[in-house]
Amino acid sequence: MACKGGKQAVTGLLVNGEGQPRINRALKRRLRATIHNLQQGKSLHEGESIHQVIGYSAYVAMVEPELGKKFLSELYPFVPKD
Repeated sequence: MACKGGKQAVTGLLVNGEGQPRINRALKRRLRATIHNLQQGKSLHEGESIHQVIGYSAYVAMVEPELGKKFLSELYPFVPKD
């Protein structure tokens, strides 16, 4: 049993309270920082690919559609054109 007021997470989603499950703050901040760094011309962290960042953004879009779509639209210019 979780402690009162403690974080309750299931498959990476926070499920505390009455509202809908949501993405944890750390992932949102990490994605926001990564997108900002790309926009400033910086490279991704070692071992990280643009496809992974897009995948995480799609995951966010499944749970929090408005935020996820915003992330995906900001990442679109960085998708390699094959």
